[in-house]
Amino acid sequence: MTKKPLIAITPQVTADEPGRIRILDGYYNSISKSGGIGCMLTFTDDIDAIKQIAKTFDAFLFSGGVDIDPSYYDEKATPYLRETSDARDKFETLLLKELISMDKPVLGICRGLQIINVTFGGTLYQDIVSQNVSHQHHYMSEPYNVPYHDAKVLPNTLLYDITGETVIGVNSRHHQAIKKIAPHFLPMAFSEDGIIEAVYNPDKKFFMGVQWHPEDMYDGFKHSREIFKRFIEEAKS
Repeated sequence: MTKKPLIAITPQVTADEPGRIRILDGYYNSISKSGGIGCMLTFTDDIDAIKQIAKTFDAFLFSGGVDIDPSYYDEKATPYLRETSDARDKFETLLLKELISMDKPVLGICRGLQIINVTFGGTLYQDIVSQNVSHQHHYMSEPYNVPYHDAKVLPNTLLYDITGETVIGVNSRHHQAIKKIAPHFLPMAFSEDGIIEAVYNPDKKFFMGVQWHPEDMYDGFKHSREIFKRFIEEAKS
């Protein structure tokens, strides 16, 4: 029997469900269909526990969810900031710092992209509409399994190597976005209005994030499947 890699998924939390953490099944399904086993984590700020988590799993998926507290990138909250989670912010930043030192495969999705950027020194637009960042609305309505806008993929990047495409259709469910990209990270894709849609660390074997939700487009779009396929391949190595 071929051993499948264990993929840790960071949990989601909302004020509507106090005391409860969850993961939407799109993350599990995409990992499973790509040959991995998805496992939901729990929050902790115990450094020894985080080190053990980092050693135990083969790769890590940082899921979408609530806003990141702007104090993590040295800003004060604007009136347009939405719900945040101090427990999640602490856990994910500590875990990411451990993972990059170990060069473990990491895939960030939506908020996952943003927490990667913030953890390593980047900043965010707290609300792209109120800050007049874009003329384009980036929060689509259902169904979420179809493209909402195009993203231009830069050549000579990990995302281009994965997809082989210069333009891909992506879905979109976010009101925040990268303002300043973190040092040592590079952009891989931009939306038509100039918002960064994907980043990676070229010095690591697989340390990347995307602003859209490929897990929702897994069944219908090859480029979404290829992202997860490469992620699982790296988890095996």
